[in-house]
Amino acid sequence: MITDSWITDAVEALTKQDDESEWMYLARCAADPVICRLKRLDLVDKLDGEDVQVPADVARRLRRQARDRLRALERLAAAHHP
Repeated sequence: MITDSWITDAVEALTKQDDESEWMYLARCAADPVICRLKRLDLVDKLDGEDVQVPADVARRLRRQARDRLRALERLAAAHHP
């Protein structure tokens, strides 16, 4: 059963902390199978990017960043959950 506490914990887990590097953030997400799945879905959604109303060059940059983050998340997840 999903509780309000679980949702709050998940949102906190999916939120990058100010003092956290991108790599550490993704490693933290990858360590929890449920959070990893949610982050993966978030990044895949960003790869679609068709609903984003930004200039084409910005959209390309955002998709490239999402692709790079997704690759890193997959490598980290494989290390945590072989």
